[in-house]
Amino acid sequence: MKKELDFTPATTALEALLYPVSMHPIVATFDERNEIKHSKQTHSHLAIVNETTNEIVSVVSKNYKILTNEDALNLAKGTFAKIFTSVSADHFVPFKVIAPKSGASCHIDLIHKDVKLSETKWTQDTWYPFLRMTNSYNRTKAFTLELGFVRQLCSNGVIFKKSTIEIKYSHDKLNIEKIGTDFSKLKKLENEFVAHLIKMRELKLKTNNLVGMVCKALNLRFDVFSKNRKIKEREIERFNRTKSIINRIAAGYIKEMDYNCYAIFNILTDFVSHQDQYKIIRGYSINPNAYYRRIGEWSQDILIKAKKENFNLDAYLKEFTFETQLSLFDN
Repeated sequence: MKKELDFTPATTALEALLYPVSMHPIVATFDERNEIKHSKQTHSHLAIVNETTNEIVSVVSKNYKILTNEDALNLAKGTFAKIFTSVSADHFVPFKVIAPKSGASCHIDLIHKDVKLSETKWTQDTWYPFLRMTNSYNRTKAFTLELGFVRQLCSNGVIFKKSTIEIKYSHDKLNIEKIGTDFSKLKKLENEFVAHLIKMRELKLKTNNLVGMVCKALNLRFDVFSKNRKIKEREIERFNRTKSIINRIAAGYIKEMDYNCYAIFNILTDFVSHQDQYKIIRGYSINPNAYYRRIGEWSQDILIKAKKENFNLDAYLKEFTFETQLSLFDN
């Protein structure tokens, strides 16, 4: 939890994703009577090929416009430099890379070591703004840029407000020249985020059901009462692993920060940001953005709900009390 950002793993992972690609026609070969062969080409689709390995990365429509990961990365750096005009686009570095084994899609987080939140307003720890670039070669992900924040001491990240950056283009309609956004709006996000951190630190949230809190915030579900025995056993094992990881993470943050919303916020960001180690959220590498956003959405929602006079934390977590219900399986 106390390690500062290490850029080495991300840099290595990024290099593997910057492979050259090209588009090729798709030809099917038919074997008749095991002797005579003939070929037929499809005119509606093309194959995207990794030129380094000659492997087919994906099959796309003929209208698909390739935006290589390298070009997407350079576009992201240029956008970051427009947001934070005091730094050069050449000095941005990756601190996290998330991609499936196929390499057909990726999420790359960029950071600049000299761009930090204002230390005069928030002195407890250091947060950096980061820009997440999403791209794919298989139409599963449109080219997207999203702004988030990452904590220096543990590389915990969060996408605070989804609406703060609206750069998203489909590969079928990609026009890089038209990409733009309201950068003045984005610069205001720093002050909003700092104010949000302060509010979270001031809100006391003492609960014995931290596992339920994390599961509610991230909408993690476990079919632990399935009538199918194999599914039930698998889900109980998955829940117990999740519980063990969350409790281990929580111990450090609660000791450091006590029971408040900011501590739980850090438990959430730690759990989500280090799924490359924990490997417990299904399908995480395909859509990590959803979980980064859920943390931001939860942190805003809980601050609103907690202000209400009739707010009851136990009632808030009622749907996610399976930790105590499953205690009999721990023996």
